[in-house]
Amino acid sequence: MIIAKQKKTKGVKKMKKSEKTLTDSGNDPQNASYGNDVINSDNLQYLELLSHLADTDDPFDFGRNFTDDKEWIVDPADIDDNYDWQKRLDTISGRKTIGNDKVGHIEIPASWAEYREDDPNIIDYRDASGKEVVTLTKVPCTDGNTFKAFYSAYRICRNDPTCKIVCTYRCKIEGRECYRIDVHYDTTETYQSAWVTKGGDDFCYFLSLEAANIYNTELARTYALPKE
Repeated sequence: MIIAKQKKTKGVKKMKKSEKTLTDSGNDPQNASYGNDVINSDNLQYLELLSHLADTDDPFDFGRNFTDDKEWIVDPADIDDNYDWQKRLDTISGRKTIGNDKVGHIEIPASWAEYREDDPNIIDYRDASGKEVVTLTKVPCTDGNTFKAFYSAYRICRNDPTCKIVCTYRCKIEGRECYRIDVHYDTTETYQSAWVTKGGDDFCYFLSLEAANIYNTELARTYALPKE
């Protein structure tokens, strides 16, 4: 499971490969650092992420990842550019809205229960099995560098042998710079998508959805950032 480092207070167009520099980020990720690790051209994981990063106009598009029989797409011939996300979302009935003005809001199934109750900076709800999880929080983002915070989430999964990275995206949520990663965990047979969205000078907004039923990932379309 992708757990980003937290503060103590805790119709889609064809995708294209990103350019060598992230010109939309406002910061040059080649000169960015995370902890004691410098992100530069010698860092193979950095180059790997950059080379696979794709652009999309829809930050919540899952049509390119999942077939209608809820299987991961492995053959490009299975991609459905006209998939009906609204139909998938409508299958999730009895929803409730969770969150707050610090980390944002999202709709989830009414049966999911709050897992943590002592920190307003981390909103965490799960189903009875523990395989369906939604997390809203903030993560450190030095100098407002959203890509650097996203790179940290990418490394967590990249270094986990049970985690298979399906795709990574560069997009925008409510006009803010955002990066997304989609993964699959073989051991738990769950899917996870996580978004890191530009926040303030020292933090980014973080949304994660982990599900056994991939249709639940469509809940991300109900996500709303805090009003500032």
